[in-house]
Amino acid sequence: MKYLFLIVLICFSGILLLAQQQPVNTQLSINVDYLYELIKFYLAENEFDLALTYLDSTMAHPTDSLYYFKGEALKGKKDWEGAADNFARSIITHRHLDIMKAAKKKLKEVLLLLPPMKSISLLSSYMNGIKNDETLTQFLFVLAEIYEENQLFEEANDVYQTILKETDYREKVPVELRIATNLIFLKNFEQAIVTLKPVIALNDHIYNEDALFFYYIANYSLEDYKTAKEALLRLYQGYPDHPKIIEILKGLAELFEKENQLLMSWYFYQELKSISSEAQKFIVQKEIDRLKLRIGSEKFITDQFKYFKPKFEKKKSE
Repeated sequence: MKYLFLIVLICFSGILLLAQQQPVNTQLSINVDYLYELIKFYLAENEFDLALTYLDSTMAHPTDSLYYFKGEALKGKKDWEGAADNFARSIITHRHLDIMKAAKKKLKEVLLLLPPMKSISLLSSYMNGIKNDETLTQFLFVLAEIYEENQLFEEANDVYQTILKETDYREKVPVELRIATNLIFLKNFEQAIVTLKPVIALNDHIYNEDALFFYYIANYSLEDYKTAKEALLRLYQGYPDHPKIIEILKGLAELFEKENQLLMSWYFYQELKSISSEAQKFIVQKEIDRLKLRIGSEKFITDQFKYFKPKFEKKKSE
């Protein structure tokens, strides 16, 4: 009985202690939320010095959010390097995926405002000692994008190869597409084709939207017009709302004309005209008029028949 009373007393004391602590925790949460909202308010009002004053008073226990806010304040004051340092710390200490993505975007923005070699040096210092693959990969992507912005496509591809071979990053196909794009900028069309073939072989509707278009560019540049045309036809049939539909229709019109299939070329120019702006329609109509003159000759009219075969409906068996 004595021990039972003691256990009840301990439990009751614990409940009282919890009840006494609860208002303190709630008040602390309210204070933190208020402070965050205040900092965000000053940032929105471009009161960067006031935002920094409140930030400095809270940085004894920094979080990914506080580092991000400080980066925003320093960016507002055009302290690009200081802003970059804080966005980098936000990525390294991130607890929330959305904050990490926002910090990565902002980090790239401020690094592009610095001299290229300075940006690359800073990124190298941020990556030094990072053992977490997910975090390291974010910095590697920023590094590759900085290289691309400075037209250092070969260096960018070296970074992408590092991501593919030395990290556990799973979304490999988009990385392969970026490598292929850079190879096209480098005019290394043969290697671009080698890179794109496995992607196209996956026959993934999402990735083929870009892969087939890059494949067209690479093959057209190598004067393999047949393969280039096949890639464009797949895009035309499978992606009617493709963001580059104008380039697709124009490319098909040009490639069919190269094969002397003038009626097909005319067809695609008409398609192009139907979605063109008023200014563009004038240019497309000139191409159509030029084709009409070519088609008007007896030789070209005769030649067109070899490209057409009648397709009759089969009679249903009675």
